[in-house]
Amino acid sequence: MINWHVLTPEFPPDCGGVGDYTALVAAGLAAAGDRVHVWHPSGPERPVETEAGERVTVHRLPDRFGAGTRAVLESALAFEPGIVLAQYVPGAFGARGLNVPFCRWLARLRRRGVDVRVMFHEPFFYFGLARPWRNVLAVVQRAMAAILLRAASRVYYSTETWTRLLAPYGPQTSVEVLPIPSTIPAAVPIELTAQAWTGRRGPFVIGHFGTFGDHVGGELREILPGLVRRLPDARVLLVGSGGEAFAHALPSEVRDRVDATGRLSAVEAAAALRACDLIVQPYPAGPTPGTSGPRSSPAFRRRRATKGTVARRLANHAIGSGVTAARTSPRSVYPPIR
Repeated sequence: MINWHVLTPEFPPDCGGVGDYTALVAAGLAAAGDRVHVWHPSGPERPVETEAGERVTVHRLPDRFGAGTRAVLESALAFEPGIVLAQYVPGAFGARGLNVPFCRWLARLRRRGVDVRVMFHEPFFYFGLARPWRNVLAVVQRAMAAILLRAASRVYYSTETWTRLLAPYGPQTSVEVLPIPSTIPAAVPIELTAQAWTGRRGPFVIGHFGTFGDHVGGELREILPGLVRRLPDARVLLVGSGGEAFAHALPSEVRDRVDATGRLSAVEAAAALRACDLIVQPYPAGPTPGTSGPRSSPAFRRRRATKGTVARRLANHAIGSGVTAARTSPRSVYPPIR
């Protein structure tokens, strides 16, 4: 039996794709017979320690990967040594995305003989001109990535794109690409699908699913004005936590055409996406195996264009511009709603 200490910025019931993925990893390791400790920051309303299944214990950290976290983890590793696996998202690991001390602490663990592994969900902040002061994040997070690449005994990437972006900053000899499976269910109760279609506010609905962070949010801000101009009858549906605040910050001519669901369960999100005619998923690094192609979510793979020449052309243009777009048709995929 192997002991695992999994470090993650979130864990269910907190909402987020990294948390959902970490829950799948923890359950898989436990099913293989290993002992899993999941460590994550959360509010004081959450218990300090809970059992999340057989051989899986979830621990609430005292801070967001600061000095208190390091002290707690040092004690845990002394009491129960094991593999440390960091589910790394640089902007979610505290210190306003500049947590160099935590990266250096992981490097010290490795020098002491601890098996440290890092899963890169995101590599670093991208350089840009819109808000130049944020280029400090781009510089420091590249330094953080360099520390982790040299500290880890094994490195995992959620997409092959990170290989190209991270290769200049550290060795790639112990790298493995592990595309993240979709946590959105393919099977949705028909009543939820019917409810989502009944709630449509326009004849053509453009959907986006995400958390509306800086990277993808910036791409959406560029794409949405063109979409609503080309499709004057369309409305935009933002599915996921953070959509309301994102919509509020959009220009008025776009904001008036946008609806936001707020936080939804996985099955509710799937139903909302099924009620969309076009799903647009922009990614700064372009489409990746985790977001398009044969390994993408079944909920996206099974969709096919059956009407709307403008929508097809728009989807093709979007894909060529680094956007993952899928045309949906309830008549071609789902039984008719009467």
